[in-house]
Amino acid sequence: MTRIFFELQRPIKSMLPRLLLLLCGGLLVLPGTVCGDDVKPQNDVQVSVRIQAQTQVAFDRVYLIDIAAIQAPLTLKQKLAQIELGPAARPGKVRNLPGSWIVSRIKAVLGTVDGAELTVPEQVAVARAWQPLPTDLLRAELTRYLKDQLPGTRFQVNRFKVRGPKALPTGKLTVSIVDRKRKRLAGNISLPAIIYVDNTVCGSVTLSAWIDCYKSIVCAKTDLFGKTVLTARDLEYREVNIAKAPARLLTRLEAAVGKATRRTIKAGTCLRPNLLQSVPVIRKGDRVQMVARNGALRLVTFGVAKSNGDRGAQIRVENLTSRKIVVGRVKDARTVEVLF
Repeated sequence: MTRIFFELQRPIKSMLPRLLLLLCGGLLVLPGTVCGDDVKPQNDVQVSVRIQAQTQVAFDRVYLIDIAAIQAPLTLKQKLAQIELGPAARPGKVRNLPGSWIVSRIKAVLGTVDGAELTVPEQVAVARAWQPLPTDLLRAELTRYLKDQLPGTRFQVNRFKVRGPKALPTGKLTVSIVDRKRKRLAGNISLPAIIYVDNTVCGSVTLSAWIDCYKSIVCAKTDLFGKTVLTARDLEYREVNIAKAPARLLTRLEAAVGKATRRTIKAGTCLRPNLLQSVPVIRKGDRVQMVARNGALRLVTFGVAKSNGDRGAQIRVENLTSRKIVVGRVKDARTVEVLF
């Protein structure tokens, strides 16, 4: 005979339940069970399952071993321990399991075992263990990511925020930022990150922050008038927070030297490509040398440029001998390589 004890968890409002509670020592006894002193577990009981009204689990599935103290021969104890009671609640939440349902699951395994005692509350609250979202860990991971992406660059992370689940499963946490190959890691940025617990993906978050990023930028050393052809003496490097500056700033002197200003530029202004223009090395009407190559064969003649062009640009050139107009690429101030 299996003896089943249901512990009362709710207030008793009627007289009859109160009498039953007194007569049976605080236990509600189902038909076919024994009341009073006879319900106390005997020393010769071979199978006993005692379940607490409240318990906590760490994993996403609930088994009987997680919520019960089991006494039974080894083989039967292993079978009882492996009884699955369904999914656990989300981290930080609670799932309530009806005691009668748990008993039915246990009896399906016990079968005709005699002398078994089951002590089961009317309802079992199974809480899921959890840990908070590790903001410090996520900020450190973002800092590491920026160091890899901005080698040798001074930067500062401000207004750091995390959007995502606030409660995570227990275990060892690791974070991996999804690399989107952003061209600009300054100012407001937002990056997705994957959260792992014990090397298993358990969710994703979004990391956002304001990044002050400092780089050496080419700036005007003195006031520059419009159409000034720049030399190295006109320019200097200055450390600039590019998070608060326009995009596409020049970072190399070579990109500015030899070009002309489009308008007047004040001292200290950070240079951008749209502030400068190329200075043509060949102007319309200049007499140039035309060079044509075909394998080892090299032909040279003279022509007249029909348009302006800086080094590397394509211009039209009139052949002085044939009077034909062809297209060539400017090599230097006196030479145009004819394109076939």
